[in-house]
Amino acid sequence: MTALLDAPVPAMPPAADLLDHRAGPVCGPVCGPVCGPVCRPAGGPVSRLTGGQVSSADSGTVISPAVSAAGGPLGSPPRVPAEGPLRVDLPRVPVEGPLRVADLAAVAEAVDPADLTDADLVDAVTRWQRVVTAATARQAAVVRELVARTPPQHVQWVSDEIACALATTRRTADRMIDLAVSLNRFPALDDGLLAGRLDARKAHVILDETAGAPRELTAAVVGAASHAAGSLTVPQLRAQVRHTVLRAAPEHAETRCATARAERRVVLEPADDAMAWIKAYLPAEEAVAVFTVLDALADRADTASSSASRARPARPWQQPTTSTPTAAERVDQRRADAFSDVFLAILDSSNGLDGAPLPRRHGMRPAVNVTVAATTLLGLDEVPATIPGYGAIPAPLARRLAQDGTWRRILTDPTDGSVRERGSTTYRPGAALAGTVVQRDETCRFVGCRQPAARCDVDHVVPFDATRPAPPQTTHANLHALCRHHHRAKTHGRWDVELRSDGTALWTSPTGATYARSPAHVHAVWEAFAAHRPPPTVTATDPPPF
Repeated sequence: MTALLDAPVPAMPPAADLLDHRAGPVCGPVCGPVCGPVCRPAGGPVSRLTGGQVSSADSGTVISPAVSAAGGPLGSPPRVPAEGPLRVDLPRVPVEGPLRVADLAAVAEAVDPADLTDADLVDAVTRWQRVVTAATARQAAVVRELVARTPPQHVQWVSDEIACALATTRRTADRMIDLAVSLNRFPALDDGLLAGRLDARKAHVILDETAGAPRELTAAVVGAASHAAGSLTVPQLRAQVRHTVLRAAPEHAETRCATARAERRVVLEPADDAMAWIKAYLPAEEAVAVFTVLDALADRADTASSSASRARPARPWQQPTTSTPTAAERVDQRRADAFSDVFLAILDSSNGLDGAPLPRRHGMRPAVNVTVAATTLLGLDEVPATIPGYGAIPAPLARRLAQDGTWRRILTDPTDGSVRERGSTTYRPGAALAGTVVQRDETCRFVGCRQPAARCDVDHVVPFDATRPAPPQTTHANLHALCRHHHRAKTHGRWDVELRSDGTALWTSPTGATYARSPAHVHAVWEAFAAHRPPPTVTATDPPPF
């Protein structure tokens, strides 16, 4: 889909005529503008999505969904008319009228896959996909109604309710709300979902790439892209919508760049096998600069390793080995090591690049915390340890990391493992008590939130009452870690929380639904899995109890 500014635009018939038009025998593979973006040849109800143009009445911009971002074809050979812009005949896409989701599902459910031919199985896959996309549109209508019923000052916490109900992240719930609201603004997107031409991901691509564009251009691009999406992959659709918007409104590029730079960020994304991704969203020139430096550091490490002029200190997670690093080490590994070295050096020194000390949180200097049971450290069991903000790591790795660790003692009740700590009659907890809460909770205690407790507020579960002198209210039993967003949800967003004696946080939403957040207790998880393991073999030499 590209903006074509090099040819006059014939007048377009009304939208109803475009949808109801049936081409006669003379309708060729490349239809003229009179056929519109949806052409139904005499052979049946199919959308050829040929070269039909969508025009913005105010801007005079011509948008052709049949031309790629590079101005080339989308699979089939280009056909060049005698006059006018380049048009391409896109693959045929089935078109059906709107049906209820239940009707769509009933039709797909009525057939046994074992009775279908290979071609019919492919058709069944597409039918089920239409059920999924139509259900997405219907779900969006429900989300939209929920938002409409919520008082404006509390709308920002609707995503928390949805996230808890679906056991998903708040970011995912926010995207659902964005889509629901946008489907009301752009009916073409809603129609596309109901017809199965696009899914939620493609709808988000169209919305993201047209965000902030002139209103008339946005409406035209969304309409054209909603029809063309059925024949395009997500990357193709993104490239074409982006090219169309930038070519039709070049001044919009600078605005988008400024908006994007304001959203720069770095995120930690846990991966499998005690690994994680660090993802940085940076201005392009800065990202290239970072990678250039990493390349240089990796080359230096390669040179130093090959000349044996510098021995790189072993990392705690590395298995003991007698071999020495060689130049055969992969370049991407050297880049990763160089990247980590920069930040590990800062963490070890507790000073920033300018030499100033790093700020403390809750009285503690920045550190990587690993929570591990004493029995695991002694090698008596293999209970997984945890890294707050990441999750579980294998016991052997925890023991290696602990070799150079600095330990913080947390007093617990020997009968149930609960934390024991003296309380305070003041509102603000001392550094020792705050540190105990942070170490105990590991993350924000709201349902599904993984914000590390070290970056959270230490909040009173039952609000502090200065008029009540005794008993102490600032205790470990009445404190928990909450990120700033969920702290505000509890204080201003009509969310209530009760901390049970077993450490479970029971949250009640504004709608009255309840959601439980279990305590960060690795032993409880281990024991739950151990219940499904076969009992150990008992011999006469085993000490009691057997």
